[in-house]
Amino acid sequence: QSGHYGRGTGIDGSPGRAGNAGANGAKGNAGAAGNPGASGSPGERGAAGAPGAAGRAGAKGNAGNPGNPGATGNAGNAGAAGLRGSPGAPGARGNNGAAGNSGSPGKDAIGGLKGETGSPGANGRDGSAGAPGNAGSAGMNGSPGRSIPGPPGPMGGPGAQGSAGPRGPAGAPGIGGLKGVQGPAGANLGIENCPGGAKGEPGKSGLPGKAAENIQLNPYIVAFHSQKNVAPKCLEGMTELWTGYSFMFVDVSKNVAGQSLSAPGSCWREFYVNNMMECRQTFCTNTKAEYSFWLSTAIEDSMTHDSYPQSTSYAEDPELVKRFISRCAVCVSDYKLMAVHSYTKDLPTTEAASLSQSGWEIAYSGYSFSFQTGAGRGFGSAFQGHGSCLKLFSPINIAQTNGQDVRWVSTNFKSYWIMDYSHLDGMNPYEAAYDEDWSVVTKQDRDAFIAKRLGKCYVMKKTKKAIALRGFYYADPDA
Repeated sequence: QSGHYGRGTGIDGSPGRAGNAGANGAKGNAGAAGNPGASGSPGERGAAGAPGAAGRAGAKGNAGNPGNPGATGNAGNAGAAGLRGSPGAPGARGNNGAAGNSGSPGKDAIGGLKGETGSPGANGRDGSAGAPGNAGSAGMNGSPGRSIPGPPGPMGGPGAQGSAGPRGPAGAPGIGGLKGVQGPAGANLGIENCPGGAKGEPGKSGLPGKAAENIQLNPYIVAFHSQKNVAPKCLEGMTELWTGYSFMFVDVSKNVAGQSLSAPGSCWREFYVNNMMECRQTFCTNTKAEYSFWLSTAIEDSMTHDSYPQSTSYAEDPELVKRFISRCAVCVSDYKLMAVHSYTKDLPTTEAASLSQSGWEIAYSGYSFSFQTGAGRGFGSAFQGHGSCLKLFSPINIAQTNGQDVRWVSTNFKSYWIMDYSHLDGMNPYEAAYDEDWSVVTKQDRDAFIAKRLGKCYVMKKTKKAIALRGFYYADPDA
């Protein structure tokens, strides 16, 4: 930038100082398009791209042209030996061979084997008669001769007259006689044309009438078990039908059938160790899987479980076996029996008092028995039946028979009794089961268990007065 000119006339001045930088100029207009640039040099190879997505399946290609024949392969290894062939057919007979040369002389021969026995020869001719033999010795005495009866002798004359025999028994009644001839008609003297007679004397008292027969309508047939080796007595007013042995149940091939101790079927007249046969469509047989169970005698005060025989053969000692089998009696009764249980250690006196107002009375007391098991299976009595109220408590309650073997003690044998539930008051019923062990080995142990834990019961019977007032049939279920 040039400086300003001065006024006036003078000599040219020296160049002025450089001015300050000017302000930025306005943006210029766009320039015209430049000429194409020269071709650039090739860029470096880019990195490999990511694998593309799988393409669609291509269309089926045309069949290819046949390939050229392959080269000849090498020789294979030798194969394994083949199986033995079957025998060939017999060959044709060959031609006769030429005669052989004479052999050399043989050595001394060894004796041959003994020949077989020849057939018998023909009978020889009869020989000439021999000289007479010497006289034989005297023979032995013969056996006594048999006496043969002779013919009958002639008939003898009449004997002397015998004395009169005893009087014979009375003969059978004679046949009734013929009907007699009808007599003449009597005079017609009716009440209306006969004079009245004098009043007669009072008659004598008649004879006592015959005793009335004791007729029972549908009586009760019941069984009682003593738990001893002597039969029990029937209750007052009952009539005994029979006595026997106390049968409980039978287990055959894991099938159980039994009898309630209240019913007469639980009292067998005889004791049997083999009492069942197994029958199928075509045969019947004994089975070794048969076990019968009988009520045993109750444990006595001086006894423990070791006092019972462990295992005894009935065939060898039947009396020993029967000594430990309970006896029973079957009775006919005209009144009903019923068991009442307290489910506590005390007798059900309140229940008995309530029933007495309805015509019931106590027959006897006992212990609440439920059921008995043998080899894992068992049988019992209904709680309303008097057979569920046993007079004696015994932890050993059965005898098992199998074949001839009889045993009383086994870990499989378990008896079940109702227990006192009052000591469980306050326990949570949803908690684990209450578990408690009581020893019953000695008499003192058993007495403590009976007093504190064992359920008690009464057997009740209908009174005769109640039966007379009600006037019902004896089989009435409400009796």
